[in-house]
Amino acid sequence: MKTIIKKIIPTPYLNKIVTTHLNFKKQYIPYLWSLLPTKASSKKFLIFGQGRTGSTLLVNILNSHPDIYCEGEIFNNAQNLGKGNILFPNLLLKGKTKLFRNYAYGFKVKIYQLTQQKKIASPRAFLKELANQNWKIIYLKRDNIFEHAMSNIRAEDTGVYHQFNKQSKSRKIKVDLNTLQRIMNERTTFLDQEKEILLDIKYCQVIYEKDLLNDEKKQETANRIFDFLDLPHHNITFNLNKINKDKWSVIISNYEEVKTFLESRKQLHLLNS
Repeated sequence: MKTIIKKIIPTPYLNKIVTTHLNFKKQYIPYLWSLLPTKASSKKFLIFGQGRTGSTLLVNILNSHPDIYCEGEIFNNAQNLGKGNILFPNLLLKGKTKLFRNYAYGFKVKIYQLTQQKKIASPRAFLKELANQNWKIIYLKRDNIFEHAMSNIRAEDTGVYHQFNKQSKSRKIKVDLNTLQRIMNERTTFLDQEKEILLDIKYCQVIYEKDLLNDEKKQETANRIFDFLDLPHHNITFNLNKINKDKWSVIISNYEEVKTFLESRKQLHLLNS
């Protein structure tokens, strides 16, 4: 029977059908669990922040705690059918907390993943409602807008978004100043929106440069989050590293142009930090 099916349907299309079917089943399992008379996790949290802020590293660190199960971007387009639009966001989360009831359950979400949801009229109202349901919010951000934008540019140029264990070699890149300006402006706008959304909502703030960049700070940061989640301290492990640690003068081929650009914006200090 399998041979007949393979003859009728070419392998690439068959693989796509199977993958879509499995993703469909995986998506709707939490909805089924939400309807069961099962207890939900009493500890639940979300990591709220933009991309390229160290969220993958933070998830990696938190999941080294035996009492935590933290997922990735469950509202991401790439991980959901229907172009990322969740039919019943609250029901999905209810099912997730029941599925992982023996853990402190968490996931990460970006502001633009909330605004794309047709069932979420207001990201602020959505997060406030979750906070009222005892969801704890970890707010992750970067202070250096230039470094943040360059993280995007370098990842797209090299195709390397995360570095596990092994340190990558430096590769020179030429920075398009219009792209740099656009991304810096976008990141600034998102920061302003996040500040407005989180107004009067309690959260635990994690700043990438201060709390995650240096290895010696990671355990201290993790302990602070464990306290926030009312969990015992645990020695963390992680296998994610900064992609490279060279100076921008080594990485950027048109370094002087970038320097002049930042100087014109009165942001030269971002380059030197």
